[in-house]
Amino acid sequence: MSALKKLIVSGVGGQGVTYTVRLLMSAAVLAGIKVNTDEIHGLSQRGGVVNAGLTFGEGGHGYVDDGEADFLIGLEKLEAQRSIKFLNTGSRVVIDNTEITPFTVNSGQSYYPDTDKFIQSLSENIAEVIYIQGNDDIHRKLKSYFVLGVASTLNRFPVEPQYIQQAIEENARKESVVESVRIFNLGREYK
Repeated sequence: MSALKKLIVSGVGGQGVTYTVRLLMSAAVLAGIKVNTDEIHGLSQRGGVVNAGLTFGEGGHGYVDDGEADFLIGLEKLEAQRSIKFLNTGSRVVIDNTEITPFTVNSGQSYYPDTDKFIQSLSENIAEVIYIQGNDDIHRKLKSYFVLGVASTLNRFPVEPQYIQQAIEENARKESVVESVRIFNLGREYK
């Protein structure tokens, strides 16, 4: 890999943000790509906001500044919307349609914004957007594999899918490896 590539993973605690970062780091190492991550920001306990930055290639330090993300993987659509500051016109984005309402919405203090307008605006202003819909039959614990599979189809994604699959095989729980790989490959077929 010649050029430095920067990626943001955003979501909510319990969705697999930390695990997705670990898989991408493992896959990069398997591919011989230098990879760094910043500290994972947010509350990793269930329900808290979680964001992490990764850099792939020489000279990376893990930190992704505003407007610098080449890629965004949004495991929850509102958290993806909150990560818009990292994007630029050349960014490539995958956002899952998962909606996890924050405490302030559940308590009636605020409302869940219209993320469809956000998706439409992104589609008109950046290089590539894939908005995943219709994967509700996939168990929530496996959804991050599906989203990662979809992300691996983005143009110039920093790690080849065979290395991500190998990382899944090496990191997933032994009893769920076959199903995890199957879900990842289902994501690769998503259109």
